[in-house]
Amino acid sequence: MDDEFVKVPYVTDTIVAILPITHPLADQKTIPLRMLAEENFLLTLQQTVPYRLSIRACELSGFEPRVTYNDPELENLVDLVIKGMGVSLVLKQLVLYHSHPKIAIVDITPSVSTQISLCHLRGVELSDAAKHFVLCAEAPEN
Repeated sequence: MDDEFVKVPYVTDTIVAILPITHPLADQKTIPLRMLAEENFLLTLQQTVPYRLSIRACELSGFEPRVTYNDPELENLVDLVIKGMGVSLVLKQLVLYHSHPKIAIVDITPSVSTQISLCHLRGVELSDAAKHFVLCAEAPEN
């Protein structure tokens, strides 16, 4: 299947915890994930890479997370965290975009990261706009 697609590495992202601002660990910059072992976890759908990364991070920390809710929409997960329904593990770049003053975004250890890539079908002619977008993504940062 990899032969079917051209992959352009775009950005590396890491899994972070989002906690209600009232959580006892909300003022920490980084926490060991095992400190959240007794929490209810609100995660994205099981078929997604962020879900699998989150479960793997918990396993590496020595526990199986108690997943009490799954939702494909990050906004819904943030809303439930604000309401004190649990904590979530999400990709940092996404949650920074959806940041809210009533949540804390906390780095976790062990750090779990993933490469985000732009992909398009090999051999399919891209539009001029798509070609430009891919070229911009491939360009090194200044």
